[in-house]
Amino acid sequence: MNGPQGSFLVFMNLKDKILLRQKVNGAVRSFFNERGYLEVETPRFVPTPDMEPTLSHFESTVEDVRGNTYGGGFITSPEYALKKTVSVETPRIFELARVFRNSEPFDALHNPEFTMLEWYSMGSTIDDGIQETIQMIAHVARTYRGKEEVIAGGRTISVAPSDWQVHRVEDLFRTHCGMDTLEGVTKETYQAALDRLDQSWEQDDTIGDLFQRLMLNYVEPWIAAQDVPIIVRDYPAHEATLAQLDERGFAERFEVYVGGIELCNGYGELTDAREQRARFVAERRERQRLGKTLFPIDELLIEALHHLDGPLFGNGFGLDRLMMLVAGHKSIQDVLLFPATTLFTNE
Repeated sequence: MNGPQGSFLVFMNLKDKILLRQKVNGAVRSFFNERGYLEVETPRFVPTPDMEPTLSHFESTVEDVRGNTYGGGFITSPEYALKKTVSVETPRIFELARVFRNSEPFDALHNPEFTMLEWYSMGSTIDDGIQETIQMIAHVARTYRGKEEVIAGGRTISVAPSDWQVHRVEDLFRTHCGMDTLEGVTKETYQAALDRLDQSWEQDDTIGDLFQRLMLNYVEPWIAAQDVPIIVRDYPAHEATLAQLDERGFAERFEVYVGGIELCNGYGELTDAREQRARFVAERRERQRLGKTLFPIDELLIEALHHLDGPLFGNGFGLDRLMMLVAGHKSIQDVLLFPATTLFTNE
């Protein structure tokens, strides 16, 4: 198979999948190589794989020859290591990383092991990063399909750079949730919006839980119905994770949706070491509340942030999902050589 010339594909044999992955990986590498990026390799098993409260990890121990054991987990993203790697000498880096996430479904968009494309660029703003992401997607589609288009749920969607729409989260919530502003938003603000929409909520919901109830039930259905690719940007501060805040207090963060399928999280990266430590402490506290493993704060990452000056753009991109779209499939299980749905069964 040299790439699809027809319409929607319904089956890929093992060789088709190998060729698909080879061609898409090659397109990604050529895109970044032409822009002066260096490809790097970072560890899969580390002492602190992630501090994100909502994520669960595959955990284990490593033992040295003297019998000393060290706990850790398999990474959910190469982010921490890549931020320790980017520098004035290596200002543009990328990686095609195998990453691992536990306690998630085996379905059309999730697999416990998958490929994440992640890249960082010193001196680049979130606006630079948005344009670079759009261009990368168009390049991959053009390389594989011969056209700047993908197939999502049977729909042909143009990913040509001129066909994208960019929407701010606040504008989407105003239109679809009836909220005037998200500036200084509180739990009570979200609860009131949910009440007006006759949508239930729980007393112990966090502010992030309430935000997601509105996003999933009222905003994402509209996004999924669009026949153009969508960028959603400028999230409220409580959804900042590792992003810096703009002058209005919104997170310099964006997500890409094509046919309703989320492909990535991009950031104007937080480089303030003190603020990053404070966020890690808060995330660790939330992990404790949820009964999840408490990993130590990555002190080497905190130290690395002291040496970063000026804007830094970063993006974590689900590459299997892009492969699914350019090949015209409905599930990433169809483009993985060994999907979890066939590796793990209860039979």
